[in-house]
Parts: sequence; structure tokens; C-alpha cells
Amino acid sequence: MPYNKYPLTFLLLLLVSLGFVIWTPSVVADIANNPVDTGALSPINIELSANQYAAENSEENVSSGWDLLIPIMVLAVCASVVYLCYQAIRVWNGYWRSMALAPLVILGLWLAVIVLAKFVDPTTHELWPFEVFAWSMGTTIYLVVLMTAKRTFDKAAAPKN
Repeated sequence: MPYNKYPLTFLLLLLVSLGFVIWTPSVVADIANNPVDTGALSPINIELSANQYAAENSEENVSSGWDLLIPIMVLAVCASVVYLCYQAIRVWNGYWRSMALAPLVILGLWLAVIVLAKFVDPTTHELWPFEVFAWSMGTTIYLVVLMTAKRTFDKAAAPKN
């Protein structure tokens, strides 16, 4: 795969790989340090174990790299989709260009809503990375459908030999 041709895709794959490299040792260490007693898996013991685990691993006691890594990965995916929209706008003409611009307009409006809502009430949109990620996934599907439709219509409009 030519990495210089698709730099954002390569960066996204690198970030995801880095996330697994960071996350996997902490999970293995957690399992090694907190073995599960399989002999006492009654519903009451499971609830007590969950409460004990939650108390031991409260936010004050655990510093997680996921707090920073997940938003970075979400923004990388979002940047890749924005780049794909940009390339479609740059290459396509006419109404196809406007249809490729529509997801960027929606993203801009939605980010404005998130930012303004955060100014009004800081507790709103706590899961904004998931909102942006959902936009990215929806836009990816939209662009694939749009590319397929454009190719189909271009083939139908092409002169036949």
C-alpha cells in the first residue's frame, strides 16, 4: 500500500494500532492482578464484586490513556472523512459537488450546536466524540452511495461505441 498516497488513512491505522498497544498490556495486567474467583459466582457475590471493583477503580484512582486517545482517534476518523469530502468537492462538478458539500455543512452546523450548548451548560454533549463519530460513519455510507450513483449515471450518459 503506498502510504504517501493515503496519509490520513495511514495515520488512522497507526492511531488505532497504537491504541491497542497501549490498552492491551493494561488489561492483561489488570487480569493478572485481580484474578476472578470462579467458585463464588452467585448473583450476590457478583454484585458485591462489581461494587468493590468500582470503588477500587474509581476515577480518582485510575488514570486512563483512553481519556485522550479516544477523542484523538475519533478526530482522526472525522478528518479522514472530511478529506474524502474535500477530494470529492475538488474533483466533481455541478450538483455532484454540492451533494459532496452537504455533509460538511451538516458537520459545521452540528459542531456549532455542540460548542454553543457547551457554553450554556457544560454538562451537555458529554459524548460528543460519539456524535462526531456517528456523523463520520453516516457520511462514509452517504459518500459511497453518492460515488456509486455518480459512476452509474456517468456510465449511462457515456456514448456507446
